Amino acid sequence: MYLKFTIDGPLEDLVRSVWPDATESELIHDYENEYEWVWLKLPAQGIRLNISREHEWGDDATETVFPIYVSEFEKGLTKQINAIARQIASVHRCPVEVHEALHNVEESDGTPIRVIE
Repeated sequence: MYLKFTIDGPLEDLVRSVWPDATESELIHDYENEYEWVWLKLPAQGIRLNISREHEWGDDATETVFPIYVSEFEKGLTKQINAIARQIASVHRCPVEVHEALHNVEESDGTPIRVIE
């Protein structure tokens, strides 16, 4: 399962606003030419998340706001997906889609199984 939501702003800042107590060792931000991501460890919940999105940095950047995807790095997200979606929706005041399959960048997201607002 994975979550999808769209909001503007620096990815690391967006993640820190939802999980402000994450330490430097629990939250690692990185990027490459097309994607940026945050590896987030949530020890209290016993899960690690991959939070990622495309980006358009550089001289030819547009003002496109790309969706942010939250997926599990290790098993455990499925049991807590609704709570995490509610937490994101509450902090950012945006709808969060819950999708059943694994996120695949090569395929369309399809219809979410539910939307948390």
